[in-house]
Amino acid sequence: GEILASMGNYVFDADVLMDAVHADATLEGSKHDMGGDIVPALVGQGAAISEPCGPRAAVLYATPPVIGGQMTLTLEGGFPNDLAVFLFGLPSARSFVLPFPPLCELQIDLIRPFTNLATTSLNGAGMASLSIALPNNAQLEDFALMFQVLLLDPRVTTFSTSNALRATIGR
Repeated sequence: GEILASMGNYVFDADVLMDAVHADATLEGSKHDMGGDIVPALVGQGAAISEPCGPRAAVLYATPPVIGGQMTLTLEGGFPNDLAVFLFGLPSARSFVLPFPPLCELQIDLIRPFTNLATTSLNGAGMASLSIALPNNAQLEDFALMFQVLLLDPRVTTFSTSNALRATIGR
């Protein structure tokens, strides 16, 4: 028999995903595998910022950020009661590799003073969310922010990261 299994969860803009699947369908030598062919191609194009990393990796997604509105970040697929450190700040020109296995990457500029964080525990379903009120300031339009979550299991000191999200504030 044949067994089909999912090795991860991916969040895409529908048009980007459809374009990537159609492009992959025309490639000779592709196995048409999401994690082996399609996602690496998107990462190479810069359309996807990063994938989750580590044994406790989870997927981060967000509502669109709008001036004067509320943006909600939601993390799913983690382990109950793990610690989630929500990082948000300016996009980094270079990723920062965490200095311990499995060598996950942070995509947020940790040096600039704009970096902020909020810490919470994941609920019993392995989820957490964070709401951010955006100021009603027209100068924020087209301002880019990066979001990523560092996941910690305090019992065994295991680190993982979510995917990174780049969001541009709109009206």
